[in-house]
Amino acid sequence: MINSIYSPMGDFSLDESVGDCSTYANNPYKFGSYVLGSGGVSCLYSHPVIQVVVTVYDVTAGVRSSQGTNSCPGGSSCSATSGTVSFVSGHYYRTEVSVYFSSSNQYAQSPDIRIW
Repeated sequence: MINSIYSPMGDFSLDESVGDCSTYANNPYKFGSYVLGSGGVSCLYSHPVIQVVVTVYDVTAGVRSSQGTNSCPGGSSCSATSGTVSFVSGHYYRTEVSVYFSSSNQYAQSPDIRIW
């Protein structure tokens, strides 16, 4: 899916639900001369360890940010913010989120968003 809109943080997320947890990826957003992404997971029950890994991908240039990670022991929710990629007006960006549990994992991504 491709949307051509300016994307302030939090106006859309794509969820993937498995078991008692729902993983979400927020739209990427411009922050100064960079683009960031964020996302996480919410669960009905506590898990021994939840690890969230978030990257932002410049779809137009084929460049991926460094990973933003967060580990949440004994929690029912966890979130993280990606590393940065350089902002280029008119490029398409996507937030990618991976969540790791002791026995499984989940993935979610935002749609490709064009940021001006």
